[in-house]
Amino acid sequence: MPDVRDVDFRGYISSIAFDKSGSFIAAASPRGSILGLWTARGTWCGALPIADAAGVTADIAPNTFWVSSGHGGVYKVTAYEAGPRIVAQWHADTGFDHHLILI
Repeated sequence: MPDVRDVDFRGYISSIAFDKSGSFIAAASPRGSILGLWTARGTWCGALPIADAAGVTADIAPNTFWVSSGHGGVYKVTAYEAGPRIVAQWHADTGFDHHLILI
């Protein structure tokens, strides 16, 4: 885990997913309002501030995740060893919990 002074998950991770290549692991923390990213080897890559980040699931493309927010945000995130990046985002007039699947 990263140093709590840098990134604070506030003691709770609601959802975890491996990307389709098996190279990255993403973890959503609604209490910390962040999405954390590690390599499958356990190396910390970085985090994105996403308010009430709740659900995370892998995209069909490698190194790519979908993240949902309790505030209605939906984010497409690409994973890099230098950290995650939001590549697209949408907003729905609803709140999402930690259950997120790609269909």
